[in-house]
Amino acid sequence: KLGCPRGVNTGKGRPAKYQWPQLLELSVAVSLLDIGLLPEHVATAISENAEDLHLALSNFLARAEENGLFTRALAAGDWPSCETLLLVGSSHSIATMDERGEAPHMIVDFVEQSDLADWLADLSDPLKSTFLIDLGSMLIALIAQLSTLGVGPTMVSKAIATYADEMAENLLTQLDDAISIGPDAPAEE
Repeated sequence: KLGCPRGVNTGKGRPAKYQWPQLLELSVAVSLLDIGLLPEHVATAISENAEDLHLALSNFLARAEENGLFTRALAAGDWPSCETLLLVGSSHSIATMDERGEAPHMIVDFVEQSDLADWLADLSDPLKSTFLIDLGSMLIALIAQLSTLGVGPTMVSKAIATYADEMAENLLTQLDDAISIGPDAPAEE
């Protein structure tokens, strides 16, 4: 009803069918609800940051597969907290959201644990009240649940990469379209 996760609008009495992007967005949404955000604010945060979420996780997972971290995390059943990807949120931004779910400052960002201290040092004072969601551990938990349905880690990894590639291609197409139209072109009616 609130548009979260994106792409699932079944209507009354029809079952929802979730694909990887919706499962990830729903998992993040539940985590945000668990820390006390209002559903309307969660829906806004997810919809405004979904592309960044998917691209950040795809890039993070690609590096983790290259250096063997993904395989080690799967074997351990958890992501090492010192090497994870974090969703970092601003409690101040959430507290100052208006009725439409708009905030005067950034609400969430995606930061690798190794970069967190530098990232926090760069924040202005009102934003230093933050919350963290461990996306690496969330990913491993999702994979464990999906494995009970016969979906293996390789399928999830490929789905993450494929979706991120599609998003990047769509963004490039939009950019190409904007460039080809040019700033002096008449506006379409």
